[in-house]
Amino acid sequence: MRVFIKEFIVCAAMLQLCAMPAAFAAANGNGQPSIKEKLPDGSKGVAGAIAGKSGDLKKTLNIGNNPGGSSKGAGTPTEAEKLLEGGISYFTRGDYSSCLKLLKNITSSTPNEFGMASYYIGSVEAYSGNVKLAYDSFVEAIKFAPEQYRYMAALQFAKLADANGNYDVVRARLFPLEGRFPKTGLLSYYLMKARLADKSDKSARADFYKILEKEFAIPDSLFADCFVWDKISKDKLMSYFPLPENSAAGQENAANARRNMVLFPSKKLGKEFSKAGFLAETKISEDGDIENAGAFEADLLKNKDAPFAWKAALALARNSFNRKDYPKTLEYAKAAEFFAPPDLRVSWPAVMLCGDAYRMEKKFPEALECYLRVAMDRTLRGEPLAESLYKCGVCWYDQSDWARAHPYFERVYILYFKFEYWGSRAYYYDATALLQMGERRSAAATLLEYFKRAKDKDSQIYKIARALYRQQWGGR
Repeated sequence: MRVFIKEFIVCAAMLQLCAMPAAFAAANGNGQPSIKEKLPDGSKGVAGAIAGKSGDLKKTLNIGNNPGGSSKGAGTPTEAEKLLEGGISYFTRGDYSSCLKLLKNITSSTPNEFGMASYYIGSVEAYSGNVKLAYDSFVEAIKFAPEQYRYMAALQFAKLADANGNYDVVRARLFPLEGRFPKTGLLSYYLMKARLADKSDKSARADFYKILEKEFAIPDSLFADCFVWDKISKDKLMSYFPLPENSAAGQENAANARRNMVLFPSKKLGKEFSKAGFLAETKISEDGDIENAGAFEADLLKNKDAPFAWKAALALARNSFNRKDYPKTLEYAKAAEFFAPPDLRVSWPAVMLCGDAYRMEKKFPEALECYLRVAMDRTLRGEPLAESLYKCGVCWYDQSDWARAHPYFERVYILYFKFEYWGSRAYYYDATALLQMGERRSAAATLLEYFKRAKDKDSQIYKIARALYRQQWGGR
């Protein structure tokens, strides 16, 4: 699914680099290190400390230790460092307005702090829909920030441009700065896409396909995985390219897995392809149980910039929910929403799963907040609304607040009974809620209406509803 400027303002991987969600920073409750504690060395710096404590942030920013020659002296933070620390602190709490107020006071007279501030300003502007301002800020970050942030800023610039189809902006503003960052990893893929979009670049297709042929059979290639992801997502720029045919000896597994995902996108991928790359691993995990969640989590961290990383986090969340590990479910589900495009048409399953985990922990206000986010979103249609409204009713039902549960159940079976899984349950639980309120006539009418409308008369919920009717009013 491709969503453009208003819907997909900024890629979630960019925000992940800027601020890991609080769930990732939380301990998982069983003595194992959290995701935050497993951050690879390459993600340290500002990004590595965002999920941590204030002290960690100061240490990571090197505050008071004369970074870049900008401090007044060892142990004495400069005004720019204080503004930077405060701005990032606001960013991690989602207070973007306060974040901007502080960071925009940092000037290029302190280049390191100005560059890092520009990176965060770009993230906020992108998330807020100010794409042009985001581009400007990322360019400033590439020019002034410490080396590790230049690559991050270039990557986020390229991904934002790709999401909005602004390949001309990449060529005009990013290409002239290529000496400021390495053209490696995932960034190389997005830079090549910008070339492919330029019809005057006669060698772009040949250059791209040469890289693709080399990378297609390499399991750890994000270049190849992103090509497959774009191919499955019907990206027009990828429609010109056939799947590479030849694979080096011993590398057939990854190549075959990628061919299967493109040619048969709705078909399950066999476990024999579990070592065929991160996308293949994600696809397999979506289709079934995860055998080694720890290893998959490590792979997620390693490939957190991938446009499909949110799918991996969601698979981990579902696996944890099935094992009734609700704290871990919340950790992964929040990460999935964080990695996903900021568009509920994409991320609603992660939000719903957060609600489910909260409800299982009997944290009903938090669960209702999640469900209502889905139910009240104007861009969503169909089954997500049926499910979210039903679960709002369940939240009140589980608290024995029958009167508040009733209107949610009623709305589900009136408006969304074509999604019978939710509609049938709404009928049954509404009838039991009405019974609890002493509304026997209404409860009987509700069940009779369900029996009349039901298409699946062999389902367990239908049989339970029939048994309830016989118990209360007799008959068959």
